[in-house]
Amino acid sequence: MTRAERVEPAAGTEPAAARVRAHPSPALRRRRRGRALLYVAAVLLSLWVLVPTYLITVTAFTPRRAIFDFPKPVVPRQVSAETVSFFAHSSGVLAALVTSVVVALIFVRVVLPLALPGLAAAGIFTWELSWNEVFAATILTLDHPSLPALVISTLQGASLPFRFAAAWFMLAPALAGIFLIRRYLLGLWGRVGQ
Repeated sequence: MTRAERVEPAAGTEPAAARVRAHPSPALRRRRRGRALLYVAAVLLSLWVLVPTYLITVTAFTPRRAIFDFPKPVVPRQVSAETVSFFAHSSGVLAALVTSVVVALIFVRVVLPLALPGLAAAGIFTWELSWNEVFAATILTLDHPSLPALVISTLQGASLPFRFAAAWFMLAPALAGIFLIRRYLLGLWGRVGQ
């Protein structure tokens, strides 16, 4: 066999990878089509939000005499803060702006304190569930198991005192966490009632 014959494949015997690239499978084509549609949808959604924002900004900083010019250039030729300044200095605008800032800061003084007990309770329950989680930890942590996974996998045949010791090691941090947070949780509910 000559060197040219070894390097060049015979006609009709191209490698499998080249055949796959030339004719992708229907599942691969569907996946590519789905991904392309997802990208098109993301671009359209972005344009749906960004185009009006851009038009509002460009029109706000266009000189008043050029607002109704048609066709409008994509990049404005003239920029002016005249209209924005006129609006900002109109009667009542700055006072209404201050009122909006104050209302947004109520949120911090009224709504957030009402939501804090629920957020704290959700945090406690999430921590408790992740601390005592056994099923996924047993499957996913083979090299570095969590304490519940280690207890389940190694202490099944252990004597009863060792099992109770393991149970206490699993229970103590959870109880400590609850007692440390309990004071703050009850304090939050007390503040809300005042």
